[in-house]
Amino acid sequence: ILMIYFFNSKDSRETLNPVSTFSPGTYSSTLRLGDYTAEISVEVNASGVCSASFSDLNEQVKTMYPLLESCMSDISAQLANGTPLNQIQYSSTSQYTATVLIEAINTALQKAAP
Repeated sequence: ILMIYFFNSKDSRETLNPVSTFSPGTYSSTLRLGDYTAEISVEVNASGVCSASFSDLNEQVKTMYPLLESCMSDISAQLANGTPLNQIQYSSTSQYTATVLIEAINTALQKAAP
């Protein structure tokens, strides 16, 4: 019984700390905001995310959703520092915006999986 526990607990430790790898490149996803869309670009290397940003964000979208750019900058900085996507920190005032952006980044990252 002890050996079964030992081998099961070893397998559990390995699944808790998976190695994430990506195919290097720039991947995108589209974020729908009412009648508008915003294109999100995520740049990755073999070990993780280098940056996340908007591609050509419409001025009307910037005006209607003022937290988008600052929230994306905060998320991108954390990702560049090695923070996993599921551990991104954000303020309660930008919770909805951050959640939507994280989902869009995750969609782009799914395309980067080898």
